[in-house]
Amino acid sequence: MSTPKLFSAPSCPFVQRSRLVFGEKAVAYELREIDLQHTPDWYYSISPTGKVPCLQHGKHTVLESTIINEYLEEVFPQSPLLPKDPGDRAYCRYVIARTDQALIPTFYKLLLEQNWENRDHRRKALAEALTELNGLIRGAWFAGDEFGLADLTLYPFLERFGMLRHYRDAVLPEEADALRAWLARMRERASVRSLMQADSFYINAYRHYADGSAQSITAREMRDA
Repeated sequence: MSTPKLFSAPSCPFVQRSRLVFGEKAVAYELREIDLQHTPDWYYSISPTGKVPCLQHGKHTVLESTIINEYLEEVFPQSPLLPKDPGDRAYCRYVIARTDQALIPTFYKLLLEQNWENRDHRRKALAEALTELNGLIRGAWFAGDEFGLADLTLYPFLERFGMLRHYRDAVLPEEADALRAWLARMRERASVRSLMQADSFYINAYRHYADGSAQSITAREMRDA
């Protein structure tokens, strides 16, 4: 089958999820960057929403990072990232769901919030989401001893936490010791280190989110949610 092609944007955390999976599985892929502030018309024929990531592989086009990652897990079974046990696999999918449902909206809503009076409420909601995820860590990794998709799904947002601290004074909850230890272990993985960016990169990349001028699809969706 042909080399996978991943449509990307340089600072997108959802793209980073899938790039981390490629790295963990040591699978070569082609990266095609899309300017999400000026999305080209032709891209909508591939990704109807205009979002990234989008994966093209042979005759298949796969959308949404969590679905792309499950596809990669099935097509490239080396270095498996989901447990064999059905119950443990279901638990990992639950952690992924809670990351998407609880953490991501609070992350973006705090970053996009222009009303100073509302930011304390947004920070509290983010802290509650992080505390919940802290309680879901079963060991060294979310699945216990088995590293996998749950870890890769959350990590990109924690890599951007320094940016959120810079713009919105966000902090990890004091009681999130398991999450801090997990984050330190994540930063030692080769796949993570190969893509890791400094806080200054994200501070610059997300400036238009922080000042309210972002017009990306994600920004518009999070404003309306």
